[in-house]
Amino acid sequence: FFRIREDMQKIDITTTQNVIIQYDQASTGERVYAFIIDLIISISLFLLMVFFFNVFRFGDEAGTIVGIVLGLLYPLIAEWTNSGQTYGKRWIKIKIVKLDGKDARGLDYLIRWFFGFIELYFTLGILAYIVAKITLPHQRIGDLVAGTTCITIQPDYNISLKQILDMRTMENYTPVYQQVSVFSEEQMLVLKQVLDRWQKYPNAAYQSLIDTLYSAVHRHMEMTEMPATIPQKVELLRQVLSDYIVVTRS
Repeated sequence: FFRIREDMQKIDITTTQNVIIQYDQASTGERVYAFIIDLIISISLFLLMVFFFNVFRFGDEAGTIVGIVLGLLYPLIAEWTNSGQTYGKRWIKIKIVKLDGKDARGLDYLIRWFFGFIELYFTLGILAYIVAKITLPHQRIGDLVAGTTCITIQPDYNISLKQILDMRTMENYTPVYQQVSVFSEEQMLVLKQVLDRWQKYPNAAYQSLIDTLYSAVHRHMEMTEMPATIPQKVELLRQVLSDYIVVTRS
């Protein structure tokens, strides 16, 4: 299954604990694909109800009405019961979240669904596309009113790993910590992400993460943890990351 990839834009969401979490904004292509899948599901539900009512002789008109109602309510029910994901969004791996870091609630989904009639059906998606293109982060009218946005939950490990491997190519580099091989690539990706975020947002929340990583690194490498300032801890963690790159590439 292929999907349109735009230059992925990041969105920073600040939680109530003042922790800044960075997500990849869902691309227009991803949202269109998810909408098409959900539209197919809605039409399938409509046809299924019409068929069911005909088979059991409940009446064509009743089957049509029930099918239309079920097909129109499907996106609302799916998002409400699946934490911001219709089955189309789940397939494409995107979801709806609040801009304040909280999970979206029933009223938020109801608002998005209500405005979706105008944006997605009455204007054939043209209005939703235009509004999403000119707003930052990219939100349609329903998202703007509900305070939500659409993010991708696809792991970004390939890009992050390439960034790590391209950090340095020293020929005569001597690692300080040879035991860094005990770590996995995934652990080093987490370490790099925390260091990057700390550099951009040196607040108390990320300081706590630096403290935690500092202790975890010592524990995994079976080293005695020494008291250190935050800059010293950050320097050691950067050293561990650099050593890991060289040791695993040699």
